Amino acid sequence: MRKFLFRVLLFSLALLFTGCKKEGFTITALVTGYKDGTRVKLASFENQTEEYYTTIQNNTFTFQGPANSEAEKYILTINNGKNLPADYCSLFIKDEILTINADKKDFPYHVNISGSKEQEAVNSLNRILGKDMEDRDKISDEYFALSKDIRATDSIKELYDGKNGKFTKVGNRLDATIKDFIRKNYNTAAALDYLLILRDKFDSDEIESIYNKMDAKAKNSRYGKAIKEYIDAKKINPGSIVYNFQAKDQHGKTHQMHNYLNKDKYILLEFSSPGCGWCKKAIPMLEEISKEQEKRLEVVSLTTIINNKGWEKINKTEKISYTRLYNNEGRYGRTTMRYAVNATPTFILISPEGRILKKIEGYDEKLKDSIYPLLK
Repeated sequence: MRKFLFRVLLFSLALLFTGCKKEGFTITALVTGYKDGTRVKLASFENQTEEYYTTIQNNTFTFQGPANSEAEKYILTINNGKNLPADYCSLFIKDEILTINADKKDFPYHVNISGSKEQEAVNSLNRILGKDMEDRDKISDEYFALSKDIRATDSIKELYDGKNGKFTKVGNRLDATIKDFIRKNYNTAAALDYLLILRDKFDSDEIESIYNKMDAKAKNSRYGKAIKEYIDAKKINPGSIVYNFQAKDQHGKTHQMHNYLNKDKYILLEFSSPGCGWCKKAIPMLEEISKEQEKRLEVVSLTTIINNKGWEKINKTEKISYTRLYNNEGRYGRTTMRYAVNATPTFILISPEGRILKKIEGYDEKLKDSIYPLLK
């Protein structure tokens, strides 16, 4: 009876917003297991400075946002309090009304979301992935608990990350399931988003084959254009000459990447993104490197963001002494495709002559040890 009443209430909320709906998207949610006043955040995955906030009242919350010309990925997070991980789920939203019906225990992989054809594809994938994703999370908790014992680090790493390790096995199952989803749903934003994430796990010929089968709408989408850029790009690998790009620095001055090349200094090019905790953690380390190697190396950071206001906000809140650049391309732009950036932060060491010497993906507290020996 209670579930029936919840569904009636949720339907009534959706009907209410349908009657007065303006251009843009609307999310109506009925969630149980949370206290009144619990904070909820909705953030664009691509433009992470586009954020909306509300609170749960009487098991409900709503969001309204601007119209999107194509489906865009958002992350919904529900705050569980200080020092506790937030509950979350991903949404693909266009100009439509989405309804969420879930209990706290349903997050993140079993949330009932309706109202979007794009989201229906995601829901079908989540139903398949749910068990493996939950297994991965449990394995992750095990790994971090055990790895606190420094003496066991090497053996634990092999047990979890080795060829037949626990992480490796569940990761391979997840990759296989997602790749199958991509092959069957290549005209959806969700599938193309996953294709960009897993692009290095596909043969280049298969990516081109998938692209050729996509309809015109998918090809002209933000994701489709990024995939085409990836297919056409000459990948930047160690030994390659740097790809020249144009960007503005934090002072509003326009630069070409080639402008930073000179006969005396190396360049440490970092790719970062807003909302990336590891990128923020890297800032003090990059400040140290910039000061310690002032005569031999210049630190340059490119922020993968597509919003001017977001860029201005970052510069106001994060003061840094080294050069920070922005070129409005986002995480799936031409520059990130050319440098084959799969995650942030990514660090690329460039010689004074403009050749790639080393590429390091992800935060690395031993970054200095990796790059200092290469500075001559």
